[in-house]
Amino acid sequence: MFLVIGPNPRDPSRVGGVAKYMSYLEEVSKTVNLGIRFYHTDILFLSKLRMLKIGRFLASSLIGFRLIFCSKESVIYLNATLSSNGVFRLLPIVFFSSLRRVPIFLHVHGGYWENLSGKKISRSIWRIVFKKVALVGVFPGSQLNQLTNELGDSKTYPIRNFVEAGKMANPSTEIFRFIFIGRLVPEKGVRELLGAYEKLFKDVKGKVELLVLGSGVLYEECCKAKELNVSTLGFVDSKKVSECLESSHSFVLPSYQEGFPLSFLEAGARGVVSLVTTKSAIPFYFDDGKEFISVESHNVDDLYKKMKNLVETPEMYNSMSKSIYEKVNSEFTIGSTAVNRQFLEVYEKLSSFPKI
Repeated sequence: MFLVIGPNPRDPSRVGGVAKYMSYLEEVSKTVNLGIRFYHTDILFLSKLRMLKIGRFLASSLIGFRLIFCSKESVIYLNATLSSNGVFRLLPIVFFSSLRRVPIFLHVHGGYWENLSGKKISRSIWRIVFKKVALVGVFPGSQLNQLTNELGDSKTYPIRNFVEAGKMANPSTEIFRFIFIGRLVPEKGVRELLGAYEKLFKDVKGKVELLVLGSGVLYEECCKAKELNVSTLGFVDSKKVSECLESSHSFVLPSYQEGFPLSFLEAGARGVVSLVTTKSAIPFYFDDGKEFISVESHNVDDLYKKMKNLVETPEMYNSMSKSIYEKVNSEFTIGSTAVNRQFLEVYEKLSSFPKI
């Protein structure tokens, strides 16, 4: 039996990529016959009362007890973010699964090991967790390199993200629409995007627009750009995200670092051309200049020039739109051979591990 543990995608307090990935894992589980069950690290009524930390710790503790007394699973797929706070919620699960000697595949989604350099307690606890699990799944690129240096090649396993298949976007031919999806915080490059977009808006005399989806400390700053054809929608559900992507030309994510952003794949599944940071797993799987456009972080001028070039070169846009649409839908969507193979490979690797 295969047990998958992670955030509850139906919990309204869970707005990050890990919860969305859990919903995609539920879909993948329908395409492979492994007797998969799901446990969630949330207690919904406590989330509604905004007792998030208590609810998540209690949920993890309950899962730990179930692993000892109720559960018969022989393989565990544990999903978490590499952060200073998240590791404490992993401890009950890792501790009780080790008592039962069940091998764990720990998939760390976001976060960088280097960002924990000044947090000795969190780092020490992460090292305990890493020692107890059988394998650590990490996105390729600098995130994988950092953990491989810490844990060694035999402990880490490069893993890909995946999304639902999409239909080709059909944006307006009258105005070029850019879209940003994510947390409205400085490290996502939001200010650089606003600066580059303002220059572009003035250059092309208003024949562009920008949709901003998400919430965060820069929400009000985004709202102030309304006269520049910037529409700030706040947090929206997945159906609305799909609708916005299907009416957009280009997805922009000039963040300072990423893991493997689901929003990039969701855009690509609809043929939306992305301008994104290369400090992520994206260059490992996709060709810069053919399937996406790389942008320098912290660089307004670079982003502005590449946004302008995309607007003014329709033949390049059309070619890239077709290329990314075909690549994502053939290799990074639920039901694709590559995604199913990865899921089965994780199971086979864990099943071959001696009891830990």
